[in-house]
Amino acid sequence: MSPIDQAKARSVFQFNVENIIRLNQKYSNSSLRFGINYYSDFSDLEFKEKISNLHVDSISEIEENEKENEINEESPISFDWRNRNETIGEVKNQGYCGCSWGFTVSSVIQSAYSIKNSKFFIPSEQQLCDCAQNGNSGCSGGSVEKGFEYIKQNGIVLESNYQKHDENQQQMYCAPQKENMQISNYRFIQPATSSQIQKILLNSGPIAVGFKVSNSFRHYQSGVFSLNDCDNSDNFIGWHSVLIVGYGSENGEDYWIAMNSWSPSFGENGFFRISKNVDLCQIESKMPTYVEL
Repeated sequence: MSPIDQAKARSVFQFNVENIIRLNQKYSNSSLRFGINYYSDFSDLEFKEKISNLHVDSISEIEENEKENEINEESPISFDWRNRNETIGEVKNQGYCGCSWGFTVSSVIQSAYSIKNSKFFIPSEQQLCDCAQNGNSGCSGGSVEKGFEYIKQNGIVLESNYQKHDENQQQMYCAPQKENMQISNYRFIQPATSSQIQKILLNSGPIAVGFKVSNSFRHYQSGVFSLNDCDNSDNFIGWHSVLIVGYGSENGEDYWIAMNSWSPSFGENGFFRISKNVDLCQIESKMPTYVEL
């Protein structure tokens, strides 16, 4: 990094630290806390361009026979897939690559395999970032739907079998492989309601979701994130994809538990809690997705 770039990073870092201090003072009466993380030397613009640039999927028309039946059975008051051994993998770090969609899709596949087969495999998110180019642009952003579609057509190799950052081998690994993980289908949860997401989370495993990231969220450290500031043009940064792994309640406030891909330095060891039942920043309505093996 050049001296000019170092000075710029220090300036941005100081600005973000001052913002974190203001946020903690403003919400000092709540459990919500903000802090420094891996991306604290990124400006909001850099963050949008390099990290939070999910391409948002949309469905213009859903056939009646593709809709899920609303599930009404009773559910536990709290649930967390992390409590089941070898179901949720370690928190990853997407680095300076806007491939949250690849990390999320990979995590959904990994959890689904563990739940069904009681075997812990780690699929390669790097393969998705490198190869799922049908409408995606790798580190420049991409679509969860296109990521699932790529795996449906080609499968995905294990992380240990994928040669990362080797341009001479990339074409070979982007071709269909004999030894890979397969899915039969992926399904958007419809109706996209908190109750339906909760039921499918319990029955099928962790859920891929997209949501709007605000300036305050990127500095989240702990507590239940409940700030509805993502629609404010001054605060909105971009779209991001994460994995819902559970839910619970604290002091009468319901929340989702989600795994991020911004390293363990973010939030609660790489996870965060966010308000449930209110579609905060569209986390419940923006194409929640699960897989069928």
